[in-house]
Amino acid sequence: MEEYVASGTRKYLRQMERLANSAEPTNIKDWNHWYAFDTIGELALGDNFHLLDGESNTDFVDLVAAHMKLGATFFCCQWLGKYIINPYIPLQWVKDAMYRREALKTVTTQLIHKRLAKGSDRKDILARLIEARDPDTGEPLEEAELQTEAWSNIVAGSDTTATSLTSIMFRVMKNPRIYDRLVTEIRTAFPPHSNEVPTYAQTNKLPYLQACIKEALRVLPAIGRPLPRVVPPEGKTLAGETFPEGVIVGIPAWTVHRDPKVWGDDADIYRPERWLEGDAAKYDRYFIPFSIGPRACIGRNIALMELALLTTALLAKYDIALVDPKQVCPAHNGTNDQDLELDHWMISTPHKPVTVTVSKAQPLV
Repeated sequence: MEEYVASGTRKYLRQMERLANSAEPTNIKDWNHWYAFDTIGELALGDNFHLLDGESNTDFVDLVAAHMKLGATFFCCQWLGKYIINPYIPLQWVKDAMYRREALKTVTTQLIHKRLAKGSDRKDILARLIEARDPDTGEPLEEAELQTEAWSNIVAGSDTTATSLTSIMFRVMKNPRIYDRLVTEIRTAFPPHSNEVPTYAQTNKLPYLQACIKEALRVLPAIGRPLPRVVPPEGKTLAGETFPEGVIVGIPAWTVHRDPKVWGDDADIYRPERWLEGDAAKYDRYFIPFSIGPRACIGRNIALMELALLTTALLAKYDIALVDPKQVCPAHNGTNDQDLELDHWMISTPHKPVTVTVSKAQPLV
């Protein structure tokens, strides 16, 4: 599947080349969203949404955002579910969100119909689902099941990846020391004149890049709210507290990732070096941006591949800089002034544009 991630990365780079030639400021948050949607479209549906090409007239980012707004409402007030999906409920934002949600499902269904009609020998997520057979009956997935799986992949693998990409870029740009160290590592391995997109295996050999990615996922896990689990019949003792059967428990990744007892007094600070110092492996048990256990995110390896390939390919060939280097979010909720201003729905997404300039990279001296 790496070839499809690399293909989306090349499209992204072509647009950065255009922006570098024009010196036109741009909202990098938008490009990251379009990249994430096109890439997950290729993987989950066998076709992309053509957002990077500028050929689509549908705002898929807005469609998924509407779905996440509904999802967050269901999550916090589950008892509202049976009322909020009623098409006659007199709340305009609910009606708008439901309309956008259905519009995204319609596009997804159309792309699946197209794939099933013409067939394909592509090896992507949809191909694996088409090939899947029930272990008991030997029957394939029904079309409705394919649509549900594809829909879930699109929703889960778009906004989350886009948010993480923007978080990495913003935080690296905010700190010249971090930016210079990361760029030096990348351009030493991949000189700016190279036209090849690095492989995932190659990016895994760049320790500071990996530290920057992990640290961005730590300070801004895309899903920061707790993912609920139900206590089993025998009950469960967690952190010295015993919970009876049926109780719903969970812990927000945001809370774990900023606990000073784990990360130190600088837990609120983006500092990639912490992953390279001493016994950094001790942090792994507290690092849960994709959750943990059998219900952890099944797409985490694809997400990490996207983050590594795009960040490496972009900074190998281009310099990016904030138009307003002082762009910050006022300190609140225990965060510091390097944090993005966020919308907290099901996914924590940057609220304001992240406007940057793009220029061609110079070889290291």
